[in-house]
Amino acid sequence: MPVKASGTPGQTESVGKAVRLLALFRGAQSPVRIAEASATTGLARSTTHRLLATLQAHDFVRQDRASRAYYPGPALLELARSLSRDIELREIARAEMAAMVKRTGETANLIVLQEGKALFVEGLEGPHVLRVAARVGSAGAPHATAGGKAILAEMSDAQIARLHPGEKLPRLTSHTIPSQRKLLRALAEVRAAGFATSSGESNLGVYAVAAAIKGASGTVYGALSLAAPLARATQPVTLALASEVRRAATRIAGYFP
Repeated sequence: MPVKASGTPGQTESVGKAVRLLALFRGAQSPVRIAEASATTGLARSTTHRLLATLQAHDFVRQDRASRAYYPGPALLELARSLSRDIELREIARAEMAAMVKRTGETANLIVLQEGKALFVEGLEGPHVLRVAARVGSAGAPHATAGGKAILAEMSDAQIARLHPGEKLPRLTSHTIPSQRKLLRALAEVRAAGFATSSGESNLGVYAVAAAIKGASGTVYGALSLAAPLARATQPVTLALASEVRRAATRIAGYFP
C-alpha cells in the first residue's frame, strides 16, 4: 500500500519553502537579508517575508532591528546542538553496546525520548539463534519499555503528568502498566533500584533492563538497554544484565556534562 503524505498540498508546499529558507542559514557567514533569501531560493519577496516572519515567531530565526537582516534563532541553534549531541551519543554508545553484547550475548539498544516517544536510535543484536531483534528506528510507549521508564524515572511527577495526561495509559499487552498511578509507583521503584525493567510489557515474550545515561549536570541524554527472550531471563541473568547496563550507562555519561 503506498504511503500518503500527510497534510494538504498547500501545507506541504509551505513547509518545503520554509525548509529552503532555513537551509540558507547553514554555514552562513553573515545575516541573511530578504532580497538575498528571495533571490537564492527563487521565492517571491512577499512569500519570503511571510515565511521568515513565521519562523521568527517560533524562534527559528531572529531579525536585527538595525539592518533588518535575519540570523539563526535559539530554536534552530538548539535543534542543531541536539542533532550533533545525538550523533555523538550514538558514536560513543556503540562501543559500549558492542562490548555488552559480547559479554552477555543479548541485544543492546540505545533509546532517547523524542516527542513523548521512546525512540530506538541504535541497536546491536546478540549472537543467539533465539534473540530479540534490534529496534533501530522504531518508537515505543515510554511507560511500556525499559529504556523509556529509565528516562521517565529521572523526571518529576509533574513532568510525567504533562507527558501522560489522564489516568489511563495505552496498553500494548496484558502486562503493560495501565494507569498513571501505577506508573508513578513503578518509577519510584526504578529510582530506588537504579535501573528499569520491562517484562512482556511492550512485546510478549521479551524481557529488557535499562539504565538512564545522565550527565554530571543532571541532564538525561537517553537510556541504554539489554533485551533477551523472557525464557532466558532467570533471576541471575536479569541481575547480571542490570549490572551491565548500569556500568555502561555510567561510562557513556562520563563523556557528557
